[in-house]
Amino acid sequence: MEEINLDSSIQTETAAISNTSKNYLLECTRWSLFFVVLGFIFIGLMVIGAFALVAVGASGSSYQSEQFFLIGVVYLVLAILFIFPILYLLKFSSKMKAGLNQSNNKEIEVGFGALKSLFRFMGIMTIVIISIYILIFIVVAVIGIASIR
Repeated sequence: MEEINLDSSIQTETAAISNTSKNYLLECTRWSLFFVVLGFIFIGLMVIGAFALVAVGASGSSYQSEQFFLIGVVYLVLAILFIFPILYLLKFSSKMKAGLNQSNNKEIEVGFGALKSLFRFMGIMTIVIISIYILIFIVVAVIGIASIR
């Protein structure tokens, strides 16, 4: 991505956050904390479901048992991946709230840094998922064309 350079006449170190902006950011911290709680609940449910599927898959020897085992492992990997954006959101929420309540610019910067990391992580994951979809489409198309001949 492209870096944005601020005009040298703007003094970012002395810029103040207006009360309206402060209220908006505080409301964002409350909503982000709500999503953090939901995220941890769903991650917990995913881990429980993953272990249940792995246990069912490990108890049998049929093809269906192997599928349960594989799906359980995939759920566990997804749960581990989902921890990172939730932790970034938690850091944003806690640091931003502390920084705004204490008028501490360093805490606010750390909060915005966590938000930047969250968006970067989500952007990379989106690119990876779209790439996987494109790869699947190409593989299915090649198999389809090969099966016609």
